[in-house]
Amino acid sequence: MADFEQVTTTIITWFEGHPEVNEVTFGDANEVDLTTHTSFPLVHIIPTGITFNDATNTFSYQILLFGQPQDNTEEERISILNNIYEIANDFSKHLYSTKDYIRVSIGSLSGDTIYDERINRLYGWSLGTVSIVAPNTADCA
Repeated sequence: MADFEQVTTTIITWFEGHPEVNEVTFGDANEVDLTTHTSFPLVHIIPTGITFNDATNTFSYQILLFGQPQDNTEEERISILNNIYEIANDFSKHLYSTKDYIRVSIGSLSGDTIYDERINRLYGWSLGTVSIVAPNTADCA
């Protein structure tokens, strides 16, 4: 059985094992304290919903990938976005080829650019909706 904890742990573990990712956080994006999370690139995983069906459950997430420039030059920002793109692309390829579940589908895996110049000067990509369909093998009493 693939439950929420197993699917979420699989995603977290994949990002933690990626050689270009320095930190992985989970939960509400507004609760990420960038004064304590200072190791970039940072990946933040947000669960956005679960759809229950007879044979499957669909777990949905938004995944934010950030870098933080030191000098905030155009060249550095482009380099950060390219590095984050490569991480997102690796994750996308992993999801499309995984055999961890009976079926994995990706609703709309798209990259939206994130710029936060005023507060933290973060740059990155948001993977909008990542949906993982796993078998529902829960016993009904």
